[in-house]
Amino acid sequence: MLTLKLAVISVLMTGIVFWLLQKKKERYLYKKWRILLTGSLLLTGALFWLGYESTRLSFNIGTRDWEKLQGIVVQSKVVGKRAVHPEITIRYQVDDLSRTFTTDLFAPGFGVRSNRRDQAEKLVAAYSPGDTVIIHVNPHNMLEARLHVGPTWDIFVRLALSIILLISGVWHVLRFFWSTGEKSELSTGRVNEK
Repeated sequence: MLTLKLAVISVLMTGIVFWLLQKKKERYLYKKWRILLTGSLLLTGALFWLGYESTRLSFNIGTRDWEKLQGIVVQSKVVGKRAVHPEITIRYQVDDLSRTFTTDLFAPGFGVRSNRRDQAEKLVAAYSPGDTVIIHVNPHNMLEARLHVGPTWDIFVRLALSIILLISGVWHVLRFFWSTGEKSELSTGRVNEK
């Protein structure tokens, strides 16, 4: 919901900026329209992305309150040729029904392949088949379960990137208005000469 609100605000903001641009039909504004367009698009994308990642962050923080159950590791292996990662399958019981889920423990899929393989092998060794583990199950949807709860590193990376994108958009828009302000002062002769 937050994502939708931020997207609507950013689209409205872009529309208002272009309406103001069309209203002022001065030649120097048209030379700088690319800066404004870039800034508006960056702001729109950044606000949408920031809203999406904020929603994911709040959901992941909420997983800390999920119900704790015991699970049994069924299978634990390293998979993937390029993006090497662990694949751990866990079985758990809910209402006399056996359910399973698979997790990669949010292992990073980037870096040197040998490092990824070493990390994946360490995680697989920590969760051997037959081990009993504590899992967290969504009380509203018992099919949704996690081995580890809370926000993961990738959410914070994407939040940081969206903030950088937002700052870049603001900088482009401010740059446009600064450059048009200087031009209008020069064209009206209001610049103080020393």
